[in-house]
Amino acid sequence: MAKHKILLIDDESDIRECLCILVGDTGNYEFDQAGDGAEGLRKILTSDYDCVVSDIKMPGLDGVSMLKQVRAAGKDVPVVFISAFADEQFDFALTQYGAVKLIHKLDLKDVAGRVQEAIRVGEDSQAMLRTDPMANDFLSLLNNRK
Repeated sequence: MAKHKILLIDDESDIRECLCILVGDTGNYEFDQAGDGAEGLRKILTSDYDCVVSDIKMPGLDGVSMLKQVRAAGKDVPVVFISAFADEQFDFALTQYGAVKLIHKLDLKDVAGRVQEAIRVGEDSQAMLRTDPMANDFLSLLNNRK
């Protein structure tokens, strides 16, 4: 069975390592890491991931801005956000740009389940694209892409 490839984006290396442990214990995953939103964006645009787990508030390019650029580039990778600070701006981005879930950093116990859920969403989207000629239009509308 092929490993699912997950990108972890957080400016705190301890959080990234913790996520590797929490998620890695539950499945067959290969992890890549980025220390900020700009690095994460570069990796997403040049590689294929089954799921991205990203902090929202980071120096430089924040997670919401990164997600907007990912969607504008036509990448439909599922994204799970983690943050100690969720706010209305994120809630708007969650619905507008297709993030899968928000997990509070102090409540990471179910991050593995949310990653598995996000991977299923991504696999379902890709299966739909392969079998339904109108699926691309539907996903573009869902992700508010023009």
